[in-house]
Amino acid sequence: MKETSLAFKRSLGPLSYLISAAQIAAREPPRLFIESENASVDEASFVLVGNGRHYGGPFPFFKQAVLDDGLLDVVAFKRLGYLDIIKYLQDVVFSSDIRAPEVEYFQTRNLRITSDQDVPVELDGELVGTCPVDFQIREKALRVLAPAASR
Repeated sequence: MKETSLAFKRSLGPLSYLISAAQIAAREPPRLFIESENASVDEASFVLVGNGRHYGGPFPFFKQAVLDDGLLDVVAFKRLGYLDIIKYLQDVVFSSDIRAPEVEYFQTRNLRITSDQDVPVELDGELVGTCPVDFQIREKALRVLAPAASR
């Protein structure tokens, strides 16, 4: 998150992202519009896009994520208020599914996020630009070498 400085990340670790999310929630949220091949969100205030289950360290934000399924996992907060964040974080930590009504979770191969405002975009904690932004999965694009399993 833009609000999460390197010093803040180092001193508080994964907790720094949760604190930054709460700080962002105190502001007037941006209006984000999401389009994908199999879902659209008319208006969201905060969006997370991932491929693995975890975000911000040990937190399983993307409950249905599988690294090699060829799908991006998207979490869209339709309205980002303190109660919504608390409910969602409770589900992230203690539940196998997401039950927060103001949070939409879906999977897709590609998506576009636009806004009528200058909204910052971050990838892996680094600021890379502003909306609009397009995401597309590249199946089997990363070759991973690992030692053979010992028997």
